[in-house]
Amino acid sequence: MSYFPFYYNIDKKRWLIVGGGRVAYGKLSRLMNFTGCITVIAPDISEKIKRTAEKNVTGAVCGKSDVPDNQSPCEIRLLERRLEFSDLDTADFVIAASDDRELNRNIAIECRKRRIPVNSVDDPENCDFIFPAVIKNGDLTVSISTGGASPAYASMLKKKINDMLPENIGIILEKMSKARKTVPEKYPDLTQHERSSIYKKLLDVLLEREISRASSSCTGDDLITPGRYISRTIHSQGTENDIAARDRQSGCCKTRTCGNNAVTSCAETGGTGSSADENGRSRTSDTSCAETGGTGSSAGTNAGVAGVQDISDSDGKDLKTYMIVKDLIKSL
Repeated sequence: MSYFPFYYNIDKKRWLIVGGGRVAYGKLSRLMNFTGCITVIAPDISEKIKRTAEKNVTGAVCGKSDVPDNQSPCEIRLLERRLEFSDLDTADFVIAASDDRELNRNIAIECRKRRIPVNSVDDPENCDFIFPAVIKNGDLTVSISTGGASPAYASMLKKKINDMLPENIGIILEKMSKARKTVPEKYPDLTQHERSSIYKKLLDVLLEREISRASSSCTGDDLITPGRYISRTIHSQGTENDIAARDRQSGCCKTRTCGNNAVTSCAETGGTGSSADENGRSRTSDTSCAETGGTGSSAGTNAGVAGVQDISDSDGKDLKTYMIVKDLIKSL
């Protein structure tokens, strides 16, 4: 069986969960990250589900679009009784999560008669859709599925990915969303390519700011000086994916690894950076990163590896991008 991964807008869509135990709670808790338009039906509903329902009421309106009279405030509704198949008629999606496998199978049959997508727990043959392992943080949604082969591995992979994400990735993406609205309005003459370059540089700065926030005292413009982001782009060896940023504990410096070389750039007030090649030979260069631009370069045993260069040496496009990114950082 093949499941195609896509994201579907479930605003105003009604969900029906049949079941009131642990499995039903698991489905409910996942859905609550995306909607509150959920009805739970079961003869015995757990206290955990009841406590959850009491806390979740939104101001949205939900209901089947072709049944206006069915619209109601978006909330979790609990019906502590047995399911009647007529309950399916007002649902857009159904989850059969009872402890009775035969009931779950019959629910799936009735849903398909009504052309209602259904998920029958632990019964792939009666599932029109499945629930992946999900990471949700603000606008970021990551879903992982093994197609039902190993939910345990999907859960393990979810944890690994979640541990890789910046703590404030939700806030970072919120700022990126604002920037994507601001840039076309404030800079209407930019080409699509220029806007794309600005978004990439802005994201780079926001991610590095998060790294610095977590592990150093660098703040404000220390994180967006010309030398800082120019140094990330002028290596002739390595790519963006090769570059890993980590903190130096002294001052507001950052050490980056590019290929076999580690290059250090310092904060806005200027400073001295050092680099070492793979054999441990130390090299020192002036990496002043003042607002007007600093000078300095480092070269390792591998020819062609440039260090931090003066902002004036970069082309006009880089300077233009830098100035716009700096303006955006101050306004976000």
